[in-house]
Amino acid sequence: MLKKQYLFELIKSLDIHEKRYLIAKGAKTGDGNSAYVNIIKGIYDMQEYDEGMIKKIISASSVSVKTDVKKHYLYYWILKQLFDFHSVQYKSLTELGNILLLKDKSLYEQALSLIPDIKKRLIERERYPELFILLENELKISRYKEAADPNLILNELTEFSKQYRDYTIYETLKFQFRKMLDRHMFVRDESDKKMSTEIMAHPFLGKNYQTEGVLNRYSYNLLNYWSAAHINNWEKAFDYAKNNFKHMTLKKSNMLNFPEQYLFSIYNLLNAHSMTGHSKSSSALLELRNLMKTKLSSRLKNDAYFYFNLSKLISQNKSPTLSIGHEIEEAEAYILKNEKNFTRINLNHFYFDLAKCFFNSGNIQKAFTYFNEIYQNLNVKGHTLDFYVHSRLLFCLCCFELREFELMIYSAKATNEFVKRNKLMYEFEKRMLKFITREIPKAIGNKKDKLLIFRKLSADLAIVFQSEYERSVLNYFDYEKWINDKIKILNA
Repeated sequence: MLKKQYLFELIKSLDIHEKRYLIAKGAKTGDGNSAYVNIIKGIYDMQEYDEGMIKKIISASSVSVKTDVKKHYLYYWILKQLFDFHSVQYKSLTELGNILLLKDKSLYEQALSLIPDIKKRLIERERYPELFILLENELKISRYKEAADPNLILNELTEFSKQYRDYTIYETLKFQFRKMLDRHMFVRDESDKKMSTEIMAHPFLGKNYQTEGVLNRYSYNLLNYWSAAHINNWEKAFDYAKNNFKHMTLKKSNMLNFPEQYLFSIYNLLNAHSMTGHSKSSSALLELRNLMKTKLSSRLKNDAYFYFNLSKLISQNKSPTLSIGHEIEEAEAYILKNEKNFTRINLNHFYFDLAKCFFNSGNIQKAFTYFNEIYQNLNVKGHTLDFYVHSRLLFCLCCFELREFELMIYSAKATNEFVKRNKLMYEFEKRMLKFITREIPKAIGNKKDKLLIFRKLSADLAIVFQSEYERSVLNYFDYEKWINDKIKILNA
């Protein structure tokens, strides 16, 4: 029996490509399925679960009064279409079914003849659960065929069991670290540092630990990259990003078998290049350009273009200039043309760096447009808490520059409530929000008073930033430079 919210949760879990596929499929088949299109669109646009609203959406698209029955059929229709959409990913399950069927019919020779090719693909793609099912059934079949060697199969089970054990541990460690990063991308206090230290103390992350498998080595490098970046040790982070890049690009098959990991290894290296100031990132950029030309899925190509353009923005913001170059204009044109291909979270992250480019160059109106776009679309699960805070703070700074003081104060007060509710009121946030909500309103229109509050803010933050934990916020935006520039202008 399906619970009432299951259909809502399934539809809200769809990514852009899955949603587009379902809508196209429903529109193509017509008849009863065309109503599914309207229901999926309606539920997808809902922000929160509301059973009454779901019933209204279904009733508007169906003559049936039995909404629970309609929900049941739509739920399983979506599952079937998603299975077809991801058929390549689930192909091994069908192939395993064929072997089980032949085994149950005692057609052992036929079953054994199918196993080598399937086993090879599962090993290459490191699909351990399916591989164990295959090996266990191969072991059972070997009892009936003299030519089969059960000892070889047992050795494979032992070898891949160790790899799978490593894999599950690395996945658990990544989940634990990711939970921490979802709150703070960079260490903000002793508890953050302690948690990171405890995770990285695991023996599987030690320098001397040897692990087998492409994914295991990728995870080993990724966790060490996260750990170094988390404490702002970008030189060390760069080394691990470079190791992962070399590891994932060593074989072309890695691109086909592990496309997401392959792409992230390139992006992480580009990001580390920008953060360290190392100028040579030609190998990563070349790899990304080649990826954009390959005959891979449109989804992977879209992601490659996305990260290629995002890396331009990150690099520009690390060394900002007063002019917007051709590359930034290209990045802006690209995202505006392809907005529909990306999730709201990815769009917001792109807009964040794009807005900073315009802010740093002095085009505050353009920056305001993109920060406002983020501000209006923050109610989406998946953003880090840091992203909420700094996108809102920078929106306030845009309002200040444009003399939109009422909007600035309203936004700052809402941000103040957010940081208090989520226990994010560190010294930097406390001081900046006090400056925006209490001090700026008293100094509006008075140059002398304005100069005084900026000087006071600069002096206070100089003390705050003596803490490495507080100083980490400068990874998001150079607040010190903005304040000092204001002081220079007011002194003129």
